[in-house]
Amino acid sequence: MKLDQYIELSEKIMILYSEMSEHSQKFGQENNLFCLTGCGACCLNKDVFVSELEMLPLALEFYLKNYKNPDKLEQILEKAKNSQSCLFYQKISEDGLSGYCGEYQHRGIICRIFGYSKTKNKNGYQLSVCKKIEKNDNVKIEDAPEMKHYFELIQQLDFSLSQKLLPISIAFSNMLTKIITDMYYERDDLVV
Repeated sequence: MKLDQYIELSEKIMILYSEMSEHSQKFGQENNLFCLTGCGACCLNKDVFVSELEMLPLALEFYLKNYKNPDKLEQILEKAKNSQSCLFYQKISEDGLSGYCGEYQHRGIICRIFGYSKTKNKNGYQLSVCKKIEKNDNVKIEDAPEMKHYFELIQQLDFSLSQKLLPISIAFSNMLTKIITDMYYERDDLVV
C-alpha cells in the first residue's frame, strides 16, 4: 500500500471512530453509564483484542513522526512485542491499577464502546458492561450501539486487515511493521 492510501484509509477510520464515540457517549450519558476515572482494568487485561486495521491511525501517526529515526521505530516495536497488556496504558499508581490511555484519540473499537454497547446472544441482546460500572436497571438496551455493527463497518474499509483479532500491542506492532515495509519499498532512492 502507498502512503497516500494509508492516509486515506486512516482518515476513514478516524471518521468512523468519531461517529462511534459520539453514539456510545450519548448512550452512556442518557443511561448514566461511565467508566471509572483512572481505572485500568481493561487496559491491563491481556485478553483485549483488536484488528491491525484498528491500529492503523496510531501506527501511521507514529511512523510519520519517527520515520527519519529508525532507532525510535525499533524501540517501539520491541516494546510492543514485549508488552503483556496494552502498550499505551499510562500507569499513575505504584501498583499499576490506576492509569489512563496514552493514545485516547486512536484507541480501537472495543476501547470506545465496551460498557456502552450491546451484543446479541441466543437470548437476545445484552448490555456489554464492565463489572466495575454500576448498571442502571432502567437502561434502554434497544438504544445501545451494537458492537457487531461497528466491527462490520470497519471490515468494509479493508477486509484483509480487519480479519485477525490480536492483543492490542501485537496488532499495533504488526501494522507499524507493514507500514515501515511498504514505505521502504516505495522509496525513490532504492536501487534493486
